[in-house]
Amino acid sequence: MISKKDKEIALSMNNEDMFTYITRVQKSDKNYGSVIRLLVGVIDSYEDVYKIVRYSLRNNKKLHAIYPELGEEPTQNMKYLGSIIDGALYIDK
Repeated sequence: MISKKDKEIALSMNNEDMFTYITRVQKSDKNYGSVIRLLVGVIDSYEDVYKIVRYSLRNNKKLHAIYPELGEEPTQNMKYLGSIIDGALYIDK
């Protein structure tokens, strides 16, 4: 998960800037930025993507890209968001 400082910075921004900050600028968790970018292919609208990202940051809910071919499986504490190439995207419940 991204650092507390990066989270505070991101939450103070408008939606588009927040998305850009999380996916391209922050350095505390580059993998998380990559998973956030996957939301665009899963969720129908950018507004809904922004809502999910903001929700995840405010509530400490991490997004997970799960790839079954690599032996990964979602836990019972994850909610399915949608399909990605070779896997699926989940968020912590």
